[in-house]
Amino acid sequence: MLFLYVVVIAWLYVVVLMAASVATSPTGTLFAAIMTLFFYGLLPLALMVYLMTGPLRRKAHQAAEAASKPAEASAGAPPSSSPESSPDSGLASDAGRHAPAAAEPSPIAPMRKEP
Repeated sequence: MLFLYVVVIAWLYVVVLMAASVATSPTGTLFAAIMTLFFYGLLPLALMVYLMTGPLRRKAHQAAEAASKPAEASAGAPPSSSPESSPDSGLASDAGRHAPAAAEPSPIAPMRKEP
C-alpha cells in the first residue's frame, strides 16, 4: 500500500510541473494547463488507484460479510420454544410475517367476441 502512495505523489508532482510549464510557456494558456492537469493527472490517476485497490476492496468486502454472517445467524434464528419453529405448526414457511403478494395481472389481454 505504501508503494501506491509513492506512485500517486510522484505522478502528481510530474503532472503539476507539466501543467506549470504549459501555463508559463509563451504559447500556453491557463485552459491548456487545467486540461493537462485533468487529462494527464487526475483522470488516469483515479483509474489507476481504483484498479490497484480492487483486490483490497474485495478482501475487505469478504471480511465484512464473513464477520456479519455469524451475527445474522444468531440474530435471525427464532427461539426453539416459539410455535414457528415446530415442524408441525405450518407457520415456519411464513416466519417473515409479510403479507402475501397480490396476483399479477396477465400480460395478455383477454379476447372479446365479435358482435
